Amino acid sequence: MTRPRHMPQDTVDQALTILDRTTVMLAGVADYDELPSLNGPSWDMEMAAEIFVENQDISLFDSSRVVELANPTNAIFRDTMASYTQARSARGDLLILYFSGHGCILPSGSFGFCLKDTRLAIDSAGVLPITVVSIDDLVSTLAASDVHPVFILDACFSSATSPQGTPAATSTVEEPLRRENAESYALLASSSSYSASIDTPDGGAFTQALHSIVLSGLSDATGKRSPFVTLGQLAAPLQEELSRMGVPLSRCYVGRDLPVLPIAKNLAFRPQSESFAPYMRQIIELLWQDGTPSAEKISTFSEIIGQGAYANHSKLSYEPWDLVEDAGSNRVRRLTSRGRRFAQGKLPIPKTITRDPFTGEWRAADRTEMIRIEDV
Repeated sequence: MTRPRHMPQDTVDQALTILDRTTVMLAGVADYDELPSLNGPSWDMEMAAEIFVENQDISLFDSSRVVELANPTNAIFRDTMASYTQARSARGDLLILYFSGHGCILPSGSFGFCLKDTRLAIDSAGVLPITVVSIDDLVSTLAASDVHPVFILDACFSSATSPQGTPAATSTVEEPLRRENAESYALLASSSSYSASIDTPDGGAFTQALHSIVLSGLSDATGKRSPFVTLGQLAAPLQEELSRMGVPLSRCYVGRDLPVLPIAKNLAFRPQSESFAPYMRQIIELLWQDGTPSAEKISTFSEIIGQGAYANHSKLSYEPWDLVEDAGSNRVRRLTSRGRRFAQGKLPIPKTITRDPFTGEWRAADRTEMIRIEDV
């Protein structure tokens, strides 16, 4: 079976519908009251904001659906999450939570989000658990309203937050997600179960890689057919980029039951296009009949012009050409009023048209020339 050149429009429509049910929360903590300050989160927040909302070339989300929390305290983080969950009017919404800052492993074995006012235990032997937001509490809160969680975590584990040398074990994140959400969640984490993430003066290596991939677009054989970048498409290019950077690899998992969720436009996508071809002129002339327009069966196109005309005649109905239409049946075709004017040499049309991947509408391609029938 031949693989389609472009993503089907119904798939695109379904994915874009998901955006109306999705909220993005960006939380970054660089300046801590008691924990060591971090260089990366301030830059990470800028890169995350560019991906999700600030760059018109790639951003898909309206600003009303994006919440940014810079150096939030535990109270602010908890209250923001509680307010979001209480406001859910429909089950099955999605929340993308991006977090950059210190993470920790709590005595219970759970992952903890360290916010600005997270406090250290006596002799700085780890953090006080009551001053940390446990992922168990967060996941349970979202589950109360059947919110599908998508966690993108660029969490740094320091000797202060994990003095026992515990790695940034993604299993501590995934276990509660899987318990509450089965296969309807996603996780992109800056570290695997065997490595810690890297904080740099220019931002976390994980967020830098994510930002670089989105700004470059997905140009591989499969990715270039998609008008947007989805979570499931990020795993392989993220690992490749992190390997190139020489930093620990990430963890990427997308549950089977999670709806297809686009996070940005794909800048490497090339829209479907059609150019006015010689056989199209032959169809116009066949229907024009030297000034005596007639309706013809589409089987006639194959007999007189060739199989290409038979298979592609419907393209002449695309906007902004609109040259041919059905004549009482989809097996019979005739010229439109525009088609008759074009046949007379009175109407110029764009030589090449492209299909908008988000609306499905056809329009004149950028910088295409305008042609008349005698130019073909």
